Amino acid sequence: MTRKINYSDLIKTTVKENYVQAIQKKLLEKLKDEVITYEDTIFNYDLIYVQKSQSFEEIFNLALEKFEQKTIQIIQELDYELAIKYATLYTIEQPILGKIDALIRKGKILDSTSSTFTEDYVTDWTYETNLMPSFKKYDENTYFLKFSNAVSGHTTAESSSRITIKYPVIAVYYSDLNIIEIRLDAIKGYLRRGNEYYYVQQIHKVIEWFQIHFGLTPLPLDLVSIVEFISNLDEEQVNVVAKELKYRTGSKVVLDTGRNDSAVLPLLGDLKQIINDNQKLFMSCDNTKEIQKLLNDFIDEIEEDSDSPWISLRWSDEQSSKATKVKFSFNYKEKRIDLLQYYNSSSTEMERMNYVTKYLIEYKEKYENERPTAFESGEAIEDTSALQKE
Repeated sequence: MTRKINYSDLIKTTVKENYVQAIQKKLLEKLKDEVITYEDTIFNYDLIYVQKSQSFEEIFNLALEKFEQKTIQIIQELDYELAIKYATLYTIEQPILGKIDALIRKGKILDSTSSTFTEDYVTDWTYETNLMPSFKKYDENTYFLKFSNAVSGHTTAESSSRITIKYPVIAVYYSDLNIIEIRLDAIKGYLRRGNEYYYVQQIHKVIEWFQIHFGLTPLPLDLVSIVEFISNLDEEQVNVVAKELKYRTGSKVVLDTGRNDSAVLPLLGDLKQIINDNQKLFMSCDNTKEIQKLLNDFIDEIEEDSDSPWISLRWSDEQSSKATKVKFSFNYKEKRIDLLQYYNSSSTEMERMNYVTKYLIEYKEKYENERPTAFESGEAIEDTSALQKE
């Protein structure tokens, strides 16, 4: 059970195992002027003076050692910005803010703004059903419920040491839209334990919690028609960058406008077999262990970004480098979930995710308003049956 794990150790392991370089950089930015400083002056006497030449691990360990509570608080806030790889959208029939307040008073939800709040409630969802999210208000119409799962695994089949990390799943409630968006990050293969339905199970666990505590059933938002509608619009702001076409014969073709989009590599299975068959060689020294890690990370990345049928849209920003590209996987894993997969998720900003969600809802309403006009005018409606859920 997770409650037996030292929370500080859990955070330390999570950062070590799950923070890629871009997230490490983001954490250092959050720690700057709050815990650490790069300027050795009398005005910063209450902060830890570090040099940019020091490694991330060294700086992070110092921060956790000298300002444990403050560092953990910053990391807990950062959780809301890290669940940015996958998302799925649901509609609800009634507002829930009043019920959230009631559940906070009953001790079923933790108020992260309370003076008594210290840490998120973490449990192993494999064995425990008692989830207790942390609540945070983002703005007047956006609220977060953060669910924390303790996920364990062994880095290799031969490894005797068990690693446990904290894995946040964020439910975003848009009170003005009556929309629930569930967000979660990618997780390493050894922590998923080969479970291809891992992300679906995390989503279903949160939906089940909503059913139990709010007495309502969130309904999946059908994105097939909405995304097809958006992709056919003549707008500079959003455009199709990749799309898979699946023919009745079973053959497939991918139309792709950019080299950075995901592709399914036929040699992934062979590569996995080579790694498994040569474990002794890969474990022979630190260099070969690092090579194995790089190969496994590469396989994970390719598998995370591949599914079908799907379509990828790109939302432009004032700066092209900050464009947001999203892959929509319809009926993901045949589990009746339309999944949003954000490319380059480590650099995606939370505000851009909020923007994409609100854009989809806005165009959902436009699509629904324009449908009667199309039928009344006798215009042919594009057949999207190939993308419909089973």
